[in-house]
Amino acid sequence: MIKKIFQKYPQFKKFLIAFSGGIDSTVLLNEFFLYQKKYKNIKIRAVYINHNLSETSKIQQNYCKKFCIKKKIPFILVSIFLKNTQKYGLEASARISRYEIFKTLLKQKEILLTAHHLNDQCETFFLALKRKSGILGLSGIKFLTKFFHTYLMRPFLTFSKKKIFKIAYKNKLLWIEDKTNTDLKYERNFIRHKILPIFQKKWKYFLQNCTTSIHILSIEQKIFYKILKKKLKKYLIQNQYLSIKKFSKLSKNFQNSLLKIWLHQKIKKSPPQHLIENIQKKFLKNSNFIQKKIIFKKFLIYNKKNFLIFTFYIPNIKNIILFWKIKRKNLKLPKNLGYLKISKIKKYKFSKCPFKNTLINIKFTIENDFYILGNSKKKNIKDIWQDYNIPLEMRHKIPLIFYNKKLICGVGFFYCQNFSKKKYHHIYYSWYSLIKKKKSLKNHKKIYQIQHIKYF
Repeated sequence: MIKKIFQKYPQFKKFLIAFSGGIDSTVLLNEFFLYQKKYKNIKIRAVYINHNLSETSKIQQNYCKKFCIKKKIPFILVSIFLKNTQKYGLEASARISRYEIFKTLLKQKEILLTAHHLNDQCETFFLALKRKSGILGLSGIKFLTKFFHTYLMRPFLTFSKKKIFKIAYKNKLLWIEDKTNTDLKYERNFIRHKILPIFQKKWKYFLQNCTTSIHILSIEQKIFYKILKKKLKKYLIQNQYLSIKKFSKLSKNFQNSLLKIWLHQKIKKSPPQHLIENIQKKFLKNSNFIQKKIIFKKFLIYNKKNFLIFTFYIPNIKNIILFWKIKRKNLKLPKNLGYLKISKIKKYKFSKCPFKNTLINIKFTIENDFYILGNSKKKNIKDIWQDYNIPLEMRHKIPLIFYNKKLICGVGFFYCQNFSKKKYHHIYYSWYSLIKKKKSLKNHKKIYQIQHIKYF
């Protein structure tokens, strides 16, 4: 079975295996260990994430550690305590936390493996029905999906639980039963122990037929997605902004389908129906197109000049004040907004920035009106951002630099009339975005092309 995977994907050589100590992940890890032992052309690592949710967590942790030590498999142990369980629910919070950890652990070209199987596929299908999912959600778990900079693979997806038990007994494997797997307060457990057994008792081949239906839905979803994606382009500007005037003329059902495609491209998963209905209600039903916005998890959807714009949502940072103490070092900005850098001009020696006793701080808003160079009229910050045509979601992200509480510049866009260029003509500021796993400044992107402006 494992050999067939390497015949199909010969380029995959490194694997990180999610190991819980249960029968599924124990069999999966053992199968890859046996293949490695025989062919010696792959590298495997195992990771156990202790959620600290049950009494067996410590037992599972010790079992996983001993199993890997015995077989000389590199082992990673991560212990976490879940947050936001009320917001997302216990199962969703645990899943989100796990996958965030996997992202940080994965090496370049290393494939993440999980032990999802045939029964899990059918359980997911029932959960999708319960959550009012459309064809995208009902098309089930995929064998291979893109994950961060690599892939997530589920080698057991066509294997029934019975088959996994047979492999475990054949290899004389031991495993730990997690008590939470029988707790019916979890939705998946309720489907596993109360719903699916009834169907399997009535229809012997229900699991296989369920998987076949999911496979058919998956194929039809891809065709459906491809057709709608072409249709969606007619209503997009710059291939991303949705024209509200054109889109509002479509029927409600057609809007629904196209919005699912548009949102799926943005959030990389099936969007909830309530989000689509909210967008239709706020942006498409009213003919006056008043400025509105929707905040969905970490995303912001808003109307700008009759175009629907989707972007990342940055929490309010208006009240944040940063102090730049060491002038020659880069200043990291909050909320992953990147960093500021003071650069020098090669023609001149690097002058002190700006004076020894000058207090430099950075804010993201200002209440008072002020003059900017090239304009004789006082303006407020909102008017200035409108003049520069700055998108709504960017307006409170742009760093404003103050010298001794006096506004000097908005990085990349303007500097004020009360700033003397003669005093600081050797210095200019640049604003860079952060790129993970890239240490060199040469590999960092500037936020805007126009933001690398010589101010002084």
